[in-house]
Amino acid sequence: MTVTVRAALPSAEEGERFAEFFDVAEGGVVRQLLGKRSEQIMAAAYLSPGHDHSYETVHFAEIDGQIVGMASSYDSGYHGASSLRPILRAAGVRSIRAIPFALFGWRLMSFMDTVPEGDFYLVALAVDGTRRGEGIGTVLLEDTLERARSAGAERLVLDVDFDNEGGRRLYERWGMTVEVESPSVPFMPNQRVLRMVRPL
Repeated sequence: MTVTVRAALPSAEEGERFAEFFDVAEGGVVRQLLGKRSEQIMAAAYLSPGHDHSYETVHFAEIDGQIVGMASSYDSGYHGASSLRPILRAAGVRSIRAIPFALFGWRLMSFMDTVPEGDFYLVALAVDGTRRGEGIGTVLLEDTLERARSAGAERLVLDVDFDNEGGRRLYERWGMTVEVESPSVPFMPNQRVLRMVRPL
């Protein structure tokens, strides 16, 4: 079995795969914010360049031509120029569902939105549920580390859900350590993340 990693293409089909993987990586939070059509919304936003969840940030892992995993990442310069407008535009009136989270969760969002200069940020990593345990996540991490080094980054940085013990163990095996915990969110005690870092 050979796992290959390639840059994503700006196609509707790959946008749908990205949206599925992204929702898994984020533990279903996107679905809570955007509703039943969250995957369609994220797939539409994926097709627009210049923001955090664009096809430009995505790499897919494949086995025999089938997409089996996804990593989304970028450097701090790209992050500084990004915008959430394509997501809000794709969501339309459904973006109103995000207002309660925006009101109470701004501290968490501000924490996750900070990518210091010189860092390479891994936004999301997910593997097809039927292919877990086959080393696909490791291959995606290796690829992300290589791209971070090629970009001249000083550190690889990511935020992992506080309760995601499996993800945290994977990242620790790759030499990542917890730098800080996100601030608490009023009325949302389970919405916490750990920022993990690895010098390059």
